[in-house]
Amino acid sequence: MIMTGFVLTVVAIFFTTAGFVLGFLQAVIHQKEDDNEENFTNH
Repeated sequence: MIMTGFVLTVVAIFFTTAGFVLGFLQAVIHQKEDDNEENFTNH
């Protein structure tokens, strides 16, 4: 039972970290898309 609790804790930490990383990547990708749109407009 102790092992199950430990695994659940690790999974919870993993999902929290993954969610933060995914949110950060999405923000970076959206910034790049905005830059690309500006470049196309300039040309």
